[in-house]
Amino acid sequence: MMVGFAGTRDAMTLKQKATLVRLLREMAPDGFHHGCCVGSDFQAHHAALALNIPVHLHPADHPLRASCEGYATCAAPKPPLERDDDIVAVIDVLIATPRTDQAELRSGTWATIRRARRASKMVIIIRRDGTIA
Repeated sequence: MMVGFAGTRDAMTLKQKATLVRLLREMAPDGFHHGCCVGSDFQAHHAALALNIPVHLHPADHPLRASCEGYATCAAPKPPLERDDDIVAVIDVLIATPRTDQAELRSGTWATIRRARRASKMVIIIRRDGTIA
């Protein structure tokens, strides 16, 4: 199973991160795809590596790119929305840690959630309090 991740450029809360780690342990994915952005992507990257899950980077062509070491593969940088489409295309499940509980326009995290839903992918949203929506 391939798992994708989308999160705010702000850091995850401790509860979001704990829930993400628990889910990754339970799911034992074959790969973990993320957008290589600062904040939540960076944290999720290191959580996946700590669990020995192969990480696949899909960086955007903007300056908010995180320095993610130890990955399995890295795609060429693309505009953020194209990069999000690439992530959704190769995953079975999307785990998201948005900044808000309500969908927002002009949010990359929520845009990726909408893309995954349109593609009929399973979406797991981890709220800031660590609960799953």
